[in-house]
Amino acid sequence: MGQFFQWGQLFALCFLIMLLQLIAIAKVSRPESEEDSVLMTFTRLDETASVKPRGEMTERATLQRTLSRRRVWYASAKGSECQRVFRYRGKLPLPMTALLSTQGSGNTWLRWLIESLTGLCTGSLYRELSMRVAAFQCEMSPLTSGGFIAYKVHYFHQLSENTTKVILLVRNPFDALVSDFNRMNTQGNHTALADADVFRTDAWHNFVIERSREWLDQILTALDGSHELHVVFYEHLKSDTSNELFRLADFLGVRVNDFRVNCVVQNSIGVAKRKARVLPGLFTTAEVGIVKERIDTAWRALRRHGIDNAPVNYGVSIEQINKSLK
Repeated sequence: MGQFFQWGQLFALCFLIMLLQLIAIAKVSRPESEEDSVLMTFTRLDETASVKPRGEMTERATLQRTLSRRRVWYASAKGSECQRVFRYRGKLPLPMTALLSTQGSGNTWLRWLIESLTGLCTGSLYRELSMRVAAFQCEMSPLTSGGFIAYKVHYFHQLSENTTKVILLVRNPFDALVSDFNRMNTQGNHTALADADVFRTDAWHNFVIERSREWLDQILTALDGSHELHVVFYEHLKSDTSNELFRLADFLGVRVNDFRVNCVVQNSIGVAKRKARVLPGLFTTAEVGIVKERIDTAWRALRRHGIDNAPVNYGVSIEQINKSLK
């Protein structure tokens, strides 16, 4: 009787294993849905393809597995189709693309948009633990590990020697200066606001002169030193997000469709948005004149390089500047 019971248990176990195998086969061979067809560009990487013995592993297969480990989970509204997981399917290896901007220009926000758009993570030269905790799962990985769709960098001279493309993010320097001074005076916090009193010190006014010069130098250096350059204006990214994302995708070599871009726009706020605050009288008349002159110099250089879509509202008057600061 005991032996019969043991045989019964073994039979039940075998039946359960066969049932699980049939379920797995059914999931793999299910017919492609309409959404799958529409979003065929962003399909799961085949983690079983190109699997070879350890000694025969090709560079392409290694990179495919790297990409699959670094997938980005993109979610929007609860219950939305935008919660689906997307994968990049394109040419490998990925080109080394720098996401270049002066500090305070919205680099973190643009990284969020690029990850959501492509399904691939971005890297960073600076490897900030707070950014890894906030959202960016590849933040702590060295740039040499590969598989990044782009990497964050704040100075042109820090670009990796393997960089082939540059995305230059430009923001109104009056806004960028305030944003970065907030960060510097809150121990590097990307969302906190500094005490208003620090903006009434000599340190702030010296900062305006020095960093606005860096803002101009960054643009001039990128224009002259980049082999492939795509300029993104922060203000256009805010006001015309969809079209800017399509342009970014084209530069990155990623095919996207309206559905995908709309999903990104629905969840475009990101994880490092600083609250708006108006502090009147931040800039003196002399400082406004200096910064506006540097804006004019940058705009002339951009036009010489065929870039003629720069915003026209970067500080028309000191009253407007001090009223519109974010």
